[in-house]
Amino acid sequence: YRRDGMWEGQYLLPSGWTAPMKVRRDGLPDDAQVWFRAWRQVVVDGHVALFALGWGGQYVVFVPDLELVVAAGSDTGQLPSRFP
Repeated sequence: YRRDGMWEGQYLLPSGWTAPMKVRRDGLPDDAQVWFRAWRQVVVDGHVALFALGWGGQYVVFVPDLELVVAAGSDTGQLPSRFP
């Protein structure tokens, strides 16, 4: 997602597949979550952030304008997992 689906010069996803999720629709409040192509989109401290939830506290968080990708694995003991 960070490189629009490209890996080592080849597209793993169709070109443009990730573009709609990186843009926030006008008029949405920052705390509104948008679900699109298995990712959720929110705004955190003025940045559009995408996240995917896994089982038992596994997360992938992507902040496009910061080129930030974070993967975390944990055992929260609370199911289902919740993104703060």
